[in-house]
Amino acid sequence: MQPYQEYPKMVRHPETGVDATARDATHEASLAEQGFVGPASDAAAFERAQAAPFRPNFVAEEWPKWIDGKLVDPRPQPATFQEYPKALSPPDGADQIVVASAEEERAALDRWTAPARRAPKTAAAPATDAATVAAA
Repeated sequence: MQPYQEYPKMVRHPETGVDATARDATHEASLAEQGFVGPASDAAAFERAQAAPFRPNFVAEEWPKWIDGKLVDPRPQPATFQEYPKALSPPDGADQIVVASAEEERAALDRWTAPARRAPKTAAAPATDAATVAAA
């Protein structure tokens, strides 16, 4: 532990806000005559601050750190979002199915939407009632 050392001490003039450094007690006294005031010395507070818990096995982490204005972290990153396997719910309310790839998903969606796309467009049915046939 570093021993308590009162000097050099920073003192300030309250009216002008100018700072000065007192080298020892006599220099501090001469600065005090000029109106400079300094903080009170407290050796016990210094000892309390120096007696922080010591962790001998502590190792500071080197990464991540800023290099040339960019945050760099070469450590492996956690896995990103995993899209597959994915559960799909059919539009008819049947049980969900699980697909393992984009191809399986596309095939399932095609199966569910294909009947609507494949339905032939029917032409207007010919009129069969007598009034409509007579008007034509």
